[in-house]
Amino acid sequence: MNPLSLPGEYAEEETWAKCDMIATVSIARFDRIKLGRDANGKRQYVTHHVIKEDLEAIIKGLLKALGLNALTQHL
Repeated sequence: MNPLSLPGEYAEEETWAKCDMIATVSIARFDRIKLGRDANGKRQYVTHHVIKEDLEAIIKGLLKALGLNALTQHL
């Protein structure tokens, strides 16, 4: 993934999307990235957006994992 899709120190590491490991995710938490904990132990999150090119690549990977390769031609 492009470093622009991730905030802070995550942008410095190699990252990828596991498109073949589809899971149920709460939409209420889908936009947050856990940064760690503050001095009091409270979890800290940041809201960040994946750039268009990375989102398209993720969608293509999901479609391929589902055996729907033909649909990727339209993206």
